[in-house]
Order: sequence, then C-alpha cells, then structure tokens
Amino acid sequence: MRISYINYDEQNIQEKRVSKIEECFPLKVTPTVSWINIDGLHEVEILEKLGKQFELHPLMLEDILNTDQRPKHEDFDKHIFIVLKMLSFDQEAQSVESEQISLVLGENYVISFQERIGDVFEPIR
Repeated sequence: MRISYINYDEQNIQEKRVSKIEECFPLKVTPTVSWINIDGLHEVEILEKLGKQFELHPLMLEDILNTDQRPKHEDFDKHIFIVLKMLSFDQEAQSVESEQISLVLGENYVISFQERIGDVFEPIR
C-alpha cells in the first residue's frame, strides 16, 4: 500500500508520500484543500483507521474493497461517494484493462482509492 497527499490553498501546495495513515488525519480539519490517495487495498486495518477518522460508513468501506462494483454515486451526510472504472490499454497484451477508482468528496478533502499501486500524480503521456 502506498499513501500520498496533496494539500493546497491559494498560495501554497505541498505533495507528500507518508508511511503512516495517521499523518493524513489532520488534513480533515485544515482550512486548505487536501487530496489523499491510497494505492493498493490489501491492508484493511489501514482503511478501517481512515474510515473511522473520516467517518466513512462501513458499507462504503466494503464497496471500496470490493473492486467489482458497478460505477455509482451515493450522497452521505458529510461526503459524497463515487465509484468509477479507469480504463487503460496494455500495449503488450493488446487488451483493455479496467481498474476501480473510489472517491470520497468531503467539504475540504478528496480521498481516492485505487486497487493497483500506481502514481496518480504522474502526468498522462
């Protein structure tokens, strides 16, 4: 699992890769806008800690971990939950691959969950 975030406002931007999910917890209450990205979904206890801190419904966490979800969106009291599919073309295999991306949109934060480890901040070529 790889955890990273971007935290920004009108004057500043900070991008950081963290080793512990607890380092992201203060981002929930900062006046800045924060994007937390979780690559890899195999460490359930880390997702549970994040879910508890950001008040994510247990069924939402199940949907994040179940990567065979259909695209959907749900409104919750404090955030919006979106599941979508990201398509990529594998040149070597000459096939289209699908990966689930789950998003939680809060008042001043976005949390994204990807099933495979990749670099969401890397520019598209």
